[in-house]
Amino acid sequence: MISLLCGIYALRALLRHYRAALHPLKLVFVVFGIWALSFCAPDLRSACMRYVQLLILAAIARIDCCHLIIPDLLSVSLLMAGLLAGGQPPLPQMLLAALPAFIMLAMNRLWKPCFGAGDIKLCLICAILRGTAFLRWLRLSLLLGGLYAAMALISKRCKAGSRLPLAPWLVLADAMSLLAVSGQNLL
Repeated sequence: MISLLCGIYALRALLRHYRAALHPLKLVFVVFGIWALSFCAPDLRSACMRYVQLLILAAIARIDCCHLIIPDLLSVSLLMAGLLAGGQPPLPQMLLAALPAFIMLAMNRLWKPCFGAGDIKLCLICAILRGTAFLRWLRLSLLLGGLYAAMALISKRCKAGSRLPLAPWLVLADAMSLLAVSGQNLL
């Protein structure tokens, strides 16, 4: 419970830093919803780790919707939480697959103009953690994102040259693959 409260305060501080207001009542509903989803897990450790990953994904989606940026700190946090949770592939294989991501993120930290494209880094991390389950859900999620963009163009809520956030659709794919990898029957 203490770690849950610390996580909530850390998330609020990070969201406040990016000026992405998340009202306390909405935060309680988000936390309660993710917490309720984690009851489907057979053991408490996997439920807590899945909860942490879903909370990080929610923060990534919110910040990208407001500012069109995905903080590297959240991407690294997602990678660490996923590696600590274990998952479908054996841990040595996951660590070997995560090595290029760690190198890329370390280079990004040392030489800031080295990498941009937080969406690509997020895709890499999600693919490392979930494997092919992420790719299956990514196709469906990107189709939904394309439909949303087409509807926004038709309804004139955005112009042809405007930028739309991609992270919410990546987050949707990763959240669904996270639940699918953990044994949930989603379809």
